[in-house]
Amino acid sequence: MRTHGAWNAGWVLAVLCVAPSCDSGNGSGGETDAAVAKDSSDSAGAPDTAGGGLPDTAGGGLPDLTGRVYLFSRLETYVPTDMFNSTWAKDLSNDDIVIMLRVHEHDRATDTLSMSVVTGAAERDPVTGEVLAWHPSLAGTPLEVALADGAFTVDGTFTLDIMTENLSRPLHLVDLTGEGEILEDGGGVRNGVFVGGLLEGDMKTLCMGIAGLGSVNLHWFLTTGGICPDRDTDGDGTADAYTFDWHFDAVDITDRYDDGILEVVSWVTDCVSHEGACVPK
Repeated sequence: MRTHGAWNAGWVLAVLCVAPSCDSGNGSGGETDAAVAKDSSDSAGAPDTAGGGLPDTAGGGLPDLTGRVYLFSRLETYVPTDMFNSTWAKDLSNDDIVIMLRVHEHDRATDTLSMSVVTGAAERDPVTGEVLAWHPSLAGTPLEVALADGAFTVDGTFTLDIMTENLSRPLHLVDLTGEGEILEDGGGVRNGVFVGGLLEGDMKTLCMGIAGLGSVNLHWFLTTGGICPDRDTDGDGTADAYTFDWHFDAVDITDRYDDGILEVVSWVTDCVSHEGACVPK
């Protein structure tokens, strides 16, 4: 069940809906299959019987995914609020949010993947603006992933730093869990979900650029909407983080991935730390 944060200030909706891409719905909800492009050239080949090797469709029927790189093509948040979704959609369409999953090794004998998730940046043609390649911008987070008939589950919890042009510094997510599905031909990911926390202390000094408003402190923004910390990350009995979920699909961009680091240059200036108390609404 999708959970929505409580927002009583009507102008808050306007804050996130100043972009032309904003609409009254959730965008791609229910259209995940259409959001993931399939490449028939990646379909499984004939079984390899020579020398007793594994068939090409071993590992839950998937082809060998070693070396594949998948780019997020959909990103939606429903906890603590769905009010960011128009911003995510706009930034994804402009390649201002670049999040990738890299498969370093696919062990089809054990149905496991050694992967990493990494935030990145788009390299553009200086004349046309066309994306020439997608690069990492920060070090990736290693993931050990178990497969079962195409569904995947990340082993344990992990952290993730996301950096975009409209953030003053990386957004740091903690205690993440992850799962999703890989398409039968290996050409994409659908129904992916990461769930974790954003530390309240980090939010107090993190700014996000909103078109028409400039830099907005995210702790102030959440507090104003009555969204308060609900997650205890250090076990002391006090909530110190906000639970965030990240629903995503991803497409195969292996042929246009470049491993060279490309720095994300933010246009957002730092803003004053916000220490205001939060009152649930």
